[in-house]
Amino acid sequence: MAKLLEDPVPVALVKLPASIRWADSELESVRLDYDSIVIAVRDEAGDLHNIRANGYIGFTYTGVWDEAIIASGALLDDDEHALDSWRQIEARFAGAIPLSGSDARNRRQWKTLALIFSDGSELKCSAVEFNEE
Repeated sequence: MAKLLEDPVPVALVKLPASIRWADSELESVRLDYDSIVIAVRDEAGDLHNIRANGYIGFTYTGVWDEAIIASGALLDDDEHALDSWRQIEARFAGAIPLSGSDARNRRQWKTLALIFSDGSELKCSAVEFNEE
């Protein structure tokens, strides 16, 4: 039988510099693996920022049409994206969610990075940790 997590750590870890100016930045790339997503953004000054989201539980990029220019970006608490992702996990495991192979996911406290693009499309990533590499 899988071991269940009893006491999740109650905080998400965020280490993003306040110097990232989301407006007019451009999405360069997105890479994902088992435990992390790296979102590369080039700001208006030409500086590249790699944002690593560790322990992600959901990622969407919807309404994409013709733009990679970011209009706005924010880290959100209690966002519907994270809640919906968690509800899907709970439903799959009938509420008895086993420990993950991801130490970060086992903390079970998420924030959502939301990027809105100039064409109205939206990228959302819900994860435990956000760090700039």
